[in-house]
Amino acid sequence: MNKTFFFLSVCSLSAGGALGQTSETIRVKSGEKFPDIEKYRYAKFTPGVVEYHNGRAPSQALLNYNMLLREMQFLVNNRDTMSIADAPAIQRIRIQDDEFVYDQNGLVLTVLGHYGPVTLAVDHSLKLANVDKMGGYGMSSGASAIKTYNSYPTSAGASAKLEQKGDVVYSHQRVLMFINQNNLVFPASRKSILKMYPKKKSEIETYLKENPVQFGDLNEVKRLLEYGQSLH
Repeated sequence: MNKTFFFLSVCSLSAGGALGQTSETIRVKSGEKFPDIEKYRYAKFTPGVVEYHNGRAPSQALLNYNMLLREMQFLVNNRDTMSIADAPAIQRIRIQDDEFVYDQNGLVLTVLGHYGPVTLAVDHSLKLANVDKMGGYGMSSGASAIKTYNSYPTSAGASAKLEQKGDVVYSHQRVLMFINQNNLVFPASRKSILKMYPKKKSEIETYLKENPVQFGDLNEVKRLLEYGQSLH
């Protein structure tokens, strides 16, 4: 069962799990169930803590991030899966050594590091990448090296069998994000980094001119933020 629920209860804790992501691209075919390990951040629901803005006592539960639905979920009675709601009231979620926050639209972001006034995060999700048509001899026209399954997750969190003759391909998508001191989130870009340092625009512009940054490159973005932090 999958419902939205205001996160008020405290659930029992158990041993944690490893990362659930096992492949970059998933091809879904008929005959095999789409496994939870592919859509969740962790191999199983893992002890975590939800912290709030208003000083309310933190909540503990078995948590996992659903990359397909882009929702943080928790277990009720170690069986039912529910999605955490009331995102504006949540300051952060901690699972093992990972930190998660919500953006202004209620989407879950994974924090990668704090650099003075700027926090670097990533929006990690599973996206529908392609639907391959069936080729000759009943074979899909897509590549065969991609991990395959025969059903696909729906927006309600359930599994549905493929009805079309062809494969549905999902891929992992990662978009770097900047979070400012007011907890507003912006996609990593030249325009956004200048917003992060309104009083240091000239220094940032000089850095970018001398050190061109690909804003999809994690290491280059980290070096830029380290420089920005040194300006304070």
